Amino acid sequence: MTSANTINNGSCLCGAIRYTLNGKPMTTVLCHCKNCKKSSGSSFQANLFFKQDQLTFLSGEDTLRKYQDHDTNSCGAPLRMFCSVCGSNVITTNEQSDFVRGNVIVMSGCLEGVTSFEPELEFYCKDKCGFVDVKTKTQKYEKMT
Repeated sequence: MTSANTINNGSCLCGAIRYTLNGKPMTTVLCHCKNCKKSSGSSFQANLFFKQDQLTFLSGEDTLRKYQDHDTNSCGAPLRMFCSVCGSNVITTNEQSDFVRGNVIVMSGCLEGVTSFEPELEFYCKDKCGFVDVKTKTQKYEKMT
């Protein structure tokens, strides 16, 4: 994902939701907060931040279900969207956060094929699982800035 002309395709696990992303992400983030870990079902969540107008749904937008997250310390209440058929966590928005407002957070695992995704930032490192040792040159933060 290095070219501004890059087009990435993504989908949920069952393929009901399909989308394209035009251009490169604004930033790439590993989030270790408890809500992202629970949402992803993993030790962290790998997020790609795009402007909302870079995302185009090709199919299945009506299949998205929304969960207004709460009990977070991430500058607001993220709106998490997932496939109602297979449960894949697809995108997140957060209009209450200055860092996220106007953007869409795309889950990197939903992109098709191999990507050159490399995280630039890590949030909530204070909550990182002890066995997670990501070998990157990220800027690390105790919480979301």
